[in-house]
Amino acid sequence: MKVKAIKPFTDLKENVKRKSGDTFVVSQERFKEMNSSRYGELVKEVVEKKTKRASKKVGDK
Repeated sequence: MKVKAIKPFTDLKENVKRKSGDTFVVSQERFKEMNSSRYGELVKEVVEKKTKRASKKVGDK
């Protein structure tokens, strides 16, 4: 799942400093783990909007 950092923190598992607004991919389990820290909610899920593609009907030009 794609997530966005809400506030700066050090990701100890990935050994990376995350800044506010950074987006990255984590598992559902890791998402829960990060948000259950003593520092409160660190990341939020990025919901990507699906775009509808116009479909052509047979016979359309």
